[in-house]
Amino acid sequence: MIYLKGENEPLMCLKSPNGIPGASETFDELEKRIGSLKGRRFYGLSRMENGKEEYFACVRVEAGDEPEKLGLSEVVFEAGRYDREVIRDWSSKWDGDNIEGLPDIFGEMAQRNETMIDESRFSVEYYRSQKELYVYIPLK
Repeated sequence: MIYLKGENEPLMCLKSPNGIPGASETFDELEKRIGSLKGRRFYGLSRMENGKEEYFACVRVEAGDEPEKLGLSEVVFEAGRYDREVIRDWSSKWDGDNIEGLPDIFGEMAQRNETMIDESRFSVEYYRSQKELYVYIPLK
């Protein structure tokens, strides 16, 4: 489904040293640095950079956050056109390392938007709740 995101969202992020396979450990380290993910909006961002897929574990920047002091980078979930899908009840599909079906959904979205993907922006996982995970592919 085509979705028009109206506003930029500032995020503070920790880059995974191992790309997507290291996502779980990177979220664990992010949680250690900020104290807790409870009550926070959290995101997984990915894109190709120099032939390698990069992955960032992120939370939305809130008032009083100091990303630099926590050793986190600041990244923007940019406004614009996206293809968006929802994975319902994603937490029941989580095996501790992966979410069942997530790579397939990204693959299907990439295939149907092959000529329209904006590679300058991140693909995004937005963990809206324990029940809903929104998956975004950026479009030109």
